[in-house]
Amino acid sequence: RTVLFRFLTGKLTSRSLLYRIVPTLVPSPKCSICRYHDESSVHLLFACPLKMQVWRLAWQRHFATPFDSIQNVVSSFTSWSWPPIRPGTPSLSAPFVLGTILTAIWSAHWRHVYDNSPFSAPNVLISVNKSIQFLCDESRLLYPATL
Repeated sequence: RTVLFRFLTGKLTSRSLLYRIVPTLVPSPKCSICRYHDESSVHLLFACPLKMQVWRLAWQRHFATPFDSIQNVVSSFTSWSWPPIRPGTPSLSAPFVLGTILTAIWSAHWRHVYDNSPFSAPNVLISVNKSIQFLCDESRLLYPATL
């Protein structure tokens, strides 16, 4: 099961959920990154201030529509209504780009939790850009005539 599937079905494991289920193991529902808000599934993937910074900067780089709020991102996933890709952006579809951003945030989140690695928006953006470049290079190798 993917992160997106778990989010869309309400089965994503967040600190708020774990705190309700096993308060002896998870002593607080607060986000381990910002330490201010309860970590709901929306907060975990999108609304934490550092993650929102990643979404805002990645959105501005890859999509033609302005980043008005984090709700733009959430509704893209929940409504399957994809923003147009910015001209000059590598030839990937919007779902691929959004999925790449989501994956990078998810990976950085769990590196923070398990490895005590700081969540760094610039480092996550570097990871996003490298992954997008890798996907573009791979696409060119597999489908050279379509690009």
